[in-house]
Amino acid sequence: FLLLSHLWDPKATLQRLSEEFLARDGVVIVSHPRGRKFIEKMCQRDPVLFRHNLPTEEELASLCGNQDAGLRLLNFHDGDQYQEDVSEDIRKEGLYMAVLGKRK
Repeated sequence: FLLLSHLWDPKATLQRLSEEFLARDGVVIVSHPRGRKFIEKMCQRDPVLFRHNLPTEEELASLCGNQDAGLRLLNFHDGDQYQEDVSEDIRKEGLYMAVLGKRK
């Protein structure tokens, strides 16, 4: 979902998703087509609407590593980190995507 940067408390929201809505083998996909750099600029421009930047891989892993979250980080891609194994189109766009799974 594209709303993570707009949420008052992303940690509590992810925890509630995990506990109340996510099936045992379900996943949560956090994505944004423009990436962290874009959201960072939007946070500076409108901090009321954009409350948080998208988390780094380490921040997301830490959030998921918290037993209360009930989630684990399965996959992470930040197009702002230019990687050789992705196409130029994706690097240009800054695609951000994280896949979280329910902790077993």
